[in-house]
Amino acid sequence: MSGRRKLAGVLVESAPLGDRLRAVIGVGVNVQPFATSTSSTLQGQPLQRTPISLFETGVRRPPPQVLKAILEAWATLSDRWKDPSLIDEARRAGGGFFGVPHTLRRPDGSILWGVPLDLAIPGGVLVFQTESGESLQVTGAHSLEPQES
Repeated sequence: MSGRRKLAGVLVESAPLGDRLRAVIGVGVNVQPFATSTSSTLQGQPLQRTPISLFETGVRRPPPQVLKAILEAWATLSDRWKDPSLIDEARRAGGGFFGVPHTLRRPDGSILWGVPLDLAIPGGVLVFQTESGESLQVTGAHSLEPQES
């Protein structure tokens, strides 16, 4: 974001592939100005945020240089994700989350009740135990909400 204008976006989609989950991560950065930079619509559809480009913010870099910077940052993050201490940090930060009853809404609309137990490596998969005692590895477009007491 630059002010209230959208400068970049990230889209993550995941799907099972065999016995593992695979994710595709798309990153988009508005490098050059474009015709809709001052418009609130694109092809007649309303935009959630009016876009802005790096060029309009004063950053004048050719797209290959922007891509190189993104890839270098991604490599650093990717290396960091492999560090088991990152999962430990997430566990510590989840103080009021793990062990507390939650409602799990699945992408198909079904609902389960249970308790988030832990994060699993690789990939930061949430381990969730249902009321019936079944342990699930939860990834993708699920939502969790604390159960009201």
